[in-house]
Amino acid sequence: MLVVDGLLSKERDDQEQALDSLYGFGFSERIVYTSCSLLARNDPHTTAIIAEYVERVAQYPVHRAKVLNILLYSLENTDQHIRQGACIALGVLQAKEAISELAYLAKCDFVTVKEAARQALLTCGDDGQMAMLHSMPTTFTDLGPVHTLVPQEVL
Repeated sequence: MLVVDGLLSKERDDQEQALDSLYGFGFSERIVYTSCSLLARNDPHTTAIIAEYVERVAQYPVHRAKVLNILLYSLENTDQHIRQGACIALGVLQAKEAISELAYLAKCDFVTVKEAARQALLTCGDDGQMAMLHSMPTTFTDLGPVHTLVPQEVL
């Protein structure tokens, strides 16, 4: 069984075997990119398995630094699914180190990447939440008709 097939399997035994195989490979840019692509599928089952892998790998400070470096680099990838998955993984890690990059993507990317970046920012404490608020549209035209902002009794 291929590792990716095991990760996507609904059987917990297959998932565990795939996770163990991943740990045997260590981690590399290729594995992180594949993980990011799987995270971008928006399948809760797959997301939970990949999140578990990312958390396990990043539990050691040396590995966390390497994973963060790869994920930060992934935010610049030309593939929007890699960027989206990297945002999700950074959210799993509650990566305060990535707040400025996530805030940028939350303003200036495809809708799916923006949403993933905003969700990741929400996991990064008060600073992340403030950055997320600043990434939201600020002009009336972005928010829709002005009357939605005015109390009904004023209209």
